[in-house]
Amino acid sequence: GVRIDPTFGYTSVGGSTQNANVIIGLTSSSPSDAGGANLDSLSVYGGPSHVSGGSMAAAIYSGNTFLAQQSSLTTITNSVGWKVVNMSSYSLSASTGYNLLTRYQQSVSGFFTYRHDTVSNSGRNEAASLPAFPAWPTPANLTTVNNRRSIYATYTAAPSTDVPTVETDPAQDVTDSGATLH
Repeated sequence: GVRIDPTFGYTSVGGSTQNANVIIGLTSSSPSDAGGANLDSLSVYGGPSHVSGGSMAAAIYSGNTFLAQQSSLTTITNSVGWKVVNMSSYSLSASTGYNLLTRYQQSVSGFFTYRHDTVSNSGRNEAASLPAFPAWPTPANLTTVNNRRSIYATYTAAPSTDVPTVETDPAQDVTDSGATLH
């Protein structure tokens, strides 16, 4: 069957909070049906520490290798909830481990409060020698942490290559002259 708005990552709202103004992420594997799918967006749960809000950027990496980034920055208001960052076009591979990363910049000094649960080796951080916002390091120097961040990717499944077949059976063709069919 076809899933509407398929995702991978961590779609639950974590029970713990973490304040950060560095690159924060999650490692997750794409589903087996994601081969050739287009990455649409990354979503992260949380909110800014300052009422003026800020901007959120997102990227996807394979290990420390940059693959794709946001198509535009997402303006973050002072509300807490799922923040969606639209991504530039990227074709996913099936059953592949990706690092789903977000980066936040306050309009004034401050940080973003992320939600997470404690799960061994599930989170990724990058804090050293960051390029100016909203650029992404190439390569990254990601460290592993035990925070499964509430971050997930949404993608559009690749079109099916299954072609329906139509079979005709000449023995079933009906020719009639003068009869009335009911």
